[in-house]
Amino acid sequence: MVKSFFANIPDWIQLREVQFVSDKDLDGLDLGEREAFILAEELNADALLIDERFGREIALSRDLPVLGTLGILERAAIEGNLDFAQTLLRLCVI
Repeated sequence: MVKSFFANIPDWIQLREVQFVSDKDLDGLDLGEREAFILAEELNADALLIDERFGREIALSRDLPVLGTLGILERAAIEGNLDFAQTLLRLCVI
C-alpha cells in the first residue's frame, strides 16, 4: 500500500528539499525531525505533525503549533472523513 502510494503521489502533495541549517536547539532530534522543523518554520506552517514528547516541547518553545496523530484523526472526523471511534479501535488492534 505504501509503495503504491509513493509510486503515484497525488498532485496536492509537494516534495521540497530542505537546506539544513545548524541549530543547536534541534541537536537532540533525528535528521527527518530537524528538516520538518526547518520546513515548518520556513513555510509558516499551520502545524507541525509530531507525536514524540521531546520534539513537541521543542516545537512549543519555538512557538510552532503542534498536532499529533490523534489530532489529525480528530480533524478528519470533524470534517466527516472518518469515524473517530472506529478508527481508534482499528489502531488498537495488533
